[in-house]
Amino acid sequence: MILENRKLKVTLPLLLMGLAILFSFSIQAVSADPAQLYVNSSSGNDNYNGESPVFVSGIVGPKKSIKNATNAVISDGTVHIASGIYNENNIANFNKNINFIGENKYQTVIDGNKLGGLFSLGAQGVTYSYSFANMQFRNGSAFNGGAISNTCGNILIDNCIFKNNIASYSGAAIYGFGTGSAPATFTISNCNFTNNSASHGAIGIGLTSLSVTGSDFTSNTGSVASIIWSNFGTISNFQFNRVIGTGNLISSDYGGDVSLNWWGSNSDPSAKLTGVTAYNWLVLLSNSNPTTIDAGTTSTVTANLLYDNWILQDPTNPDFYYHDPAGGHVPDGIVVNFASDVLGTVNPLTGTMINGEASSIFTAGLNPGISTITLTVDAETVNTYVTINSVAPPVVTSTDPVNNAVNVALNKVIEIVFDKNIQLGMNPWIELYETGTGNTKTFTTNILDNVLSITPTSLLALGTQYSVILHSNSITDMGGIGLAAPYTTRFTTEAAPVVTSTSPLYNAFNVALNKVIQITFDKAIQLGTNPWIELKTSNSGTIVPYTTNIIGNVLSITPNSLLNAGTKYTVILHSNSITDMQGNGLNTPYTTIFTTTLPPVVTSTSPMNNEVNVAVNKVIQINFSKAIQLGTNSWIELKNQYGQIKPYTTSINGNTLNITANAAFARGTTYTVILHSNSVTSTGGAGLTTPYTTKFTTTTT
Repeated sequence: MILENRKLKVTLPLLLMGLAILFSFSIQAVSADPAQLYVNSSSGNDNYNGESPVFVSGIVGPKKSIKNATNAVISDGTVHIASGIYNENNIANFNKNINFIGENKYQTVIDGNKLGGLFSLGAQGVTYSYSFANMQFRNGSAFNGGAISNTCGNILIDNCIFKNNIASYSGAAIYGFGTGSAPATFTISNCNFTNNSASHGAIGIGLTSLSVTGSDFTSNTGSVASIIWSNFGTISNFQFNRVIGTGNLISSDYGGDVSLNWWGSNSDPSAKLTGVTAYNWLVLLSNSNPTTIDAGTTSTVTANLLYDNWILQDPTNPDFYYHDPAGGHVPDGIVVNFASDVLGTVNPLTGTMINGEASSIFTAGLNPGISTITLTVDAETVNTYVTINSVAPPVVTSTDPVNNAVNVALNKVIEIVFDKNIQLGMNPWIELYETGTGNTKTFTTNILDNVLSITPTSLLALGTQYSVILHSNSITDMGGIGLAAPYTTRFTTEAAPVVTSTSPLYNAFNVALNKVIQITFDKAIQLGTNPWIELKTSNSGTIVPYTTNIIGNVLSITPNSLLNAGTKYTVILHSNSITDMQGNGLNTPYTTIFTTTLPPVVTSTSPMNNEVNVAVNKVIQINFSKAIQLGTNSWIELKNQYGQIKPYTTSINGNTLNITANAAFARGTTYTVILHSNSVTSTGGAGLTTPYTTKFTTTTT
């Protein structure tokens, strides 16, 4: 008994220490919060915490196995799987939500080596969510669900490959089974199912909702169904898939609509379906654009899987049966083979569909006729037709500049447009010369489709007519047929800019002192490289400083200060001071003159000067010889005989200045009004040159 007590005394501390250590490890594991774990088959280690895609230090680095990461990741976490081959199976999870993301569906490979299923997920009567993206599942083996077996879970699969998986019964690649209270779901998009084998389908479902879009099924086998077997499952969406196979492809005891898929041919797929309907299915169509071409030219031929079968019965209403690829389309990468008859060639011979279509280029030979181009996808071959016109020489349809055009820019690139695509002939004799003198102009040529461009190597001469001659066979079509006769077009280059109007007009009078001088031309202009423009007084030649501005075809000259009143001014635009936008300058100087406005003169006053018995509420009015305004220094005095200032307000109506005293005038008092120099100006800015004075005496009664 004593010995047993001693053992107990020793064992109890050790047990407590062990529990403390275990608790410490538990706390560390929880505090790590591994929501984002990384797996790398080559550089990982399952003793690492998985919290970095590369090894950092200590235990910080990627895990080696997906199974270990699946056990370690927290619910709603993500397992990132690097490229590599992962020889694993029986990866199981029954109690949390997990996202699995591969690096590349061709290089991130989970290989079960036919030793067991790859993933077993979910739990009876409980709904967990899982997602898979960008990975490949191969060589899985199970009774149900060689790659993925799902119980009551919601699973999302995108951009994955299922290859060489087997099941003894159902779901060579994928199997799902739910309960009445917790049905399973699969949402599959953009996946490839290849060479999977189970008696009851590559995908098997029971009490499960299945959606498959944009996916590819080839070489899958099964005695009951090779693609989908549904036992009380719901095929909620099965569209825009490529399904290739023989025998029974889909079997469902719960119905389902599998319309809008490509079944490898334009034939009705119903014979390969049990318990589901395909009211419409995608069909292979072809077209050529353009449908008629010349010898040696090209047409684009296109195969598409964008229409359903009803277009074959109602081809005049294609829009009714068109399915915009923005709303879904067959998987990218479907191979199209192109072939042509002896009337032409196609290149490339093989294309792959993107967004439901693929194209090749048909090149016509030199012989006319209707060429048949064949386009083959899987077991279906369709034809499109291109009419090759009989050989005819190219014809000019337009020129730029047009024949006999005038005012053509000196840097003009001449363009000649033909009725078909062209090329330079074996002897491309093309002339560009001055019509009057015969002087030739050097140039370069360029051809884009049916347009010949002729670019002079230097500016054309001003105001000169030019001729362009395309000699016989200098230009040919793509089949080598040349111009039957020479073609000629002519044009005349532009002249120098011409003044069309001025403001003020030539020899105008009463011009405002703040006038901005505007000179308008017949075309858009710019300052020349030596913009010598003069603004000066006509009599003395005194230069007036100014600034210039150009908008479109209008030159504005703004003096830096007010002009002098009653003064004649001259504006001279010297040769080449102004040019058009191509650099063509004034040939000779242009001159305009104008005279500024005179100062206003007082013509009358009310009351008149020295008037007596003026009413004490009189509004003083001073009338001028022209319309007026207050000057910038509007010094106007109203004062009595003792020099006392009388407050007032002013207003102007045309050529009349009104002065209104703020209060009645004193009786029997003499008042003086003084308009100082420049206190009043004309509307053109010319001010009084000397003060103006008037007096009046108010009534005594």
